Amino acid sequence: MIKDATNGLTASRGALGVTIRKFLREPNDPARVNHAMGLFLMTQERYDYLVKAKNLKLPSEWVGQWCVIEADFKVKITPWDEYKKKNLDIYLFTHTKWSRTQRNAVVDAWLEDAGGSYSIPLLVVQGLDKIRRWIGRRSNLVARFGPEARICSKFTASGDCKAGYCSFDNKLPWECDPDDMWDEFHARPEVWESEKVLDF
Repeated sequence: MIKDATNGLTASRGALGVTIRKFLREPNDPARVNHAMGLFLMTQERYDYLVKAKNLKLPSEWVGQWCVIEADFKVKITPWDEYKKKNLDIYLFTHTKWSRTQRNAVVDAWLEDAGGSYSIPLLVVQGLDKIRRWIGRRSNLVARFGPEARICSKFTASGDCKAGYCSFDNKLPWECDPDDMWDEFHARPEVWESEKVLDF
């Protein structure tokens, strides 16, 4: 099922993942995932771009492999076969209507940020927004952050926006969290094909 621009959502089984999911939950709606990422095929052209333009040190053996790109303390790339060995529940979502041009636009946006930094302040403010909404106050503090401020959901969803898909459970890419993406994908099964990756 994996294609260029497939979205991945994960639930880590450790204490940190459990804590994050509790923090992301909506009232009466427990969060099922705590991280977002994207998948793409490492073509020779993409490899050359990442090595020459982004100055990343990547093994040439990755060419021809499916890879994960994620904002996880920095925007990093991992071969899919290696990534799926982690202690994670992984759910994949592939948009069935996107053209090749749209898929390339999503992947190009992700790769443009490769090697970029992760924004802990944005993560904290996203949590504050959620707490304020829990108590009935309107809050959109995350809108004050520019495009260079990256967390996993904003990074992944902003790429999807390059294909024209910019609303995740009625939230814009810079407002949504992984659980909002989960709700959106499951609410639109006619366009998002889903698959759970079992333990390896």
